Order: sequence, then C-alpha cells, then structure tokens
Amino acid sequence: MSGGPQLHGNPGSAPLRVIQLCEFDRLQAGAFVPMVHDLCRRAISRGWTAEAIFTESARGREWIAELERSGVRVRFAPRTSRIGLARWLRRVLDESEAPTVMHSHFTTFDVPAAFARARRANTAVVWHVHSTLMTEPVSVARNVVKFATVGRVVDAILCPAQNIADDVIRRLGPVERVHFFPSALDVDTYPLQGPEERRRARRELGLPADAVVLLHFGWHWYLKGGDVFLKVVERLRAQGLDNLVGLERGGASVAERELQGGALDDVVRVVPPIDDIRTLFAAADVLVSSSRSEGMAYSVLESLCSGTPVVATQIPGHIYIGARTPACTVVRREPELLAGAVRAFLDRDPERAEAEAVESRQWVAANLGLGVVSNRLLDNYSSLLSGHMPTRWA
Repeated sequence: MSGGPQLHGNPGSAPLRVIQLCEFDRLQAGAFVPMVHDLCRRAISRGWTAEAIFTESARGREWIAELERSGVRVRFAPRTSRIGLARWLRRVLDESEAPTVMHSHFTTFDVPAAFARARRANTAVVWHVHSTLMTEPVSVARNVVKFATVGRVVDAILCPAQNIADDVIRRLGPVERVHFFPSALDVDTYPLQGPEERRRARRELGLPADAVVLLHFGWHWYLKGGDVFLKVVERLRAQGLDNLVGLERGGASVAERELQGGALDDVVRVVPPIDDIRTLFAAADVLVSSSRSEGMAYSVLESLCSGTPVVATQIPGHIYIGARTPACTVVRREPELLAGAVRAFLDRDPERAEAEAVESRQWVAANLGLGVVSNRLLDNYSSLLSGHMPTRWA
C-alpha cells in the first residue's frame, strides 16, 4: 500500500468529491452532525459532490432526514470486518473518477479508508481524532501500531486540541501530517441569553430566581473532573454563598453516589436528560469545566455563545479559548483557584459582564463558526488534491 501526495494529480476543473465517513449514531445530532451537514452543503455550493456515510446503527435517526433534505447523499456502511469495509469503500470510490477526499471521523473507518484508496490516483484520506486517546497499555499499543504504519500513508490527521495532536505524535504518528484543527460550532443555535430567558429557565428547572447557579458537565466523571467540581461548590459554600446551587449534567450514577448523605446532597442537583441544553446555559451564572483531559469542549463554546462565563482548567483546549475570550478564565486544577475565578465572574458589574459576553461570542463566531471552519477545511481538501500539503490547517 502506498500513500501520500504523490498519488494526487492536479484535479484541474473537475468537481471534487467529498465523502464524510462518520462513526456516529447518537439520538441527538449534537455539535457533530451540524458540522458534517454544513461541510457537505458548502462543498455542494462550490459545485462539488458530497456524501456522508454512517454506520448501520445510525439508520432511522431524525437528523439523517435533515441531511438528505439538503441534498446530501447519505448511505450506511454494512456491518462487516475491516477488510470487508475496505472493499465496500473501494467500490464506493470506483463509482466516480473525480478527485476525492475521504474524511474519517473517530476510528471505525480509519484503516478501511486508507486501504480502500490504495493505488487509486486523485484520492486523499484524512483522519479526525476527536477525543483524547485512551491510556490503557493495550490501547496505547494499538495506537502505536495504527499511527506508525497505516497513519503514514494518510494525508492528514486532524486533532481538535494540541494535547491530542501531541499524543498522536508520541504514539508514532507522522509529525508532518498531524495538525491541530479546532472544533466548529453552529453559533446561531446558541443565542445570547438575557434576563427573561434566565427567569424562564430557572422556572423550568425549579431553581430559585435569586440562586447562584454553577453548571458542570460530567459525562466521564473522572476525566471531566466531577470530584473537582464538588470541591469547588464546597469551597464557595464555606465562603458564605448560602444560595449556591450546583447543576450536574451527566455522570449521574457516580455523582449521586458521591452526594448521597453528604453536606452537598441538597446543594448539587443531578439534572436528567433535557430536550434543550440551552436551558442549562440560560439558568447558570457560571460554567465550571474542571476537566483533567479532553479535546476542545463543545460545552465551553456553547456556554460562551449563550453569554454564560466559563471557569476552566489548564488543558490545551481550554487554554486556546481562554487566551482569546474575556469570558473564559483558565486556572490550575485546584478547587481554591477555580472557586476564586468563579467569584471574580460573580463580582463583575452588569455592563462589564455584558460586554465580555458579546466580545466572547463574536470571537467564537468569527473564528470557530461553522462556515469559517468548513471553508477552511474545504480549502485544505483542494490543496491536498492539487498535490500541495497544507502546512497549517488551523
């Protein structure tokens, strides 16, 4: 198997073909599906062809129909072995001689996509590592084999935070092909929340109108620093914030176990699944993102766009955002420091709070909005197929 830019001739005037390979089957579209949707729509608007291939388990999801209504071809890969999937993808590729980019998200399609394009001209393969890499020895060994062998014949490996890119390189990913590429957000979905939205959200959640509300997302309790969040709440209560309420979304079983019978049992509320996540951002005074490790958290971007300030720990994805937005403060993962940063946001005068909310939202829109990131990615696709390796993706 050979790979790299030598496979790609000049696409000339031929319309490019973009294939998004998506290991994604959640009930909610989240932030991922809008990104794929926007990318495909913008490819079509350039006169290219675009399609999205999902695993069979995604069939029947409501967001699939929305993709199809906008002109994006959707199909489902068969349940088969990696070799079988590679053969199926090769048949997909052979349906057209157009210059093609296959962009694989997460892991299922990575190796099959690389094998499918072997010895096929005018075809590029991009891998997208969206999440932090697992640290168990077996996982590390598998990563090393994958990145050191197959990873050297793909054209780019994209990572939404520098720590993920560094981990890929440490696991023998090809340095020149591993790139930081930030996450994109559908900013219009998260408008600034005003006083009326806050009152409505608190009524809906059964929260006191005058409470100080801290929000935390703990889908993975340890990595998201759920225990750290509880210590932050504990510190602030000890400092006299008697009207403090903590909202914990995710990690329900662990959170409830740690809270049961303790001093915070009636202070921190575990929130069940909610139809509109914007209600949580509207209700909160501050989002606490106390993560030990992750990429670029969508919740941080969503919170900033909603006008809710963020206190976050010093990991690369947070640092990138915090250095550019006044409504995001980044400190070491110490409860005392996090609590102090929360107090600083609570003590702002209303005019400053509003100005910082507007400035932060504008920065996210201008730099990480769907259209901005999609066009940047499509430009890089075009460069790959012209035989020019982009040196800077972000």
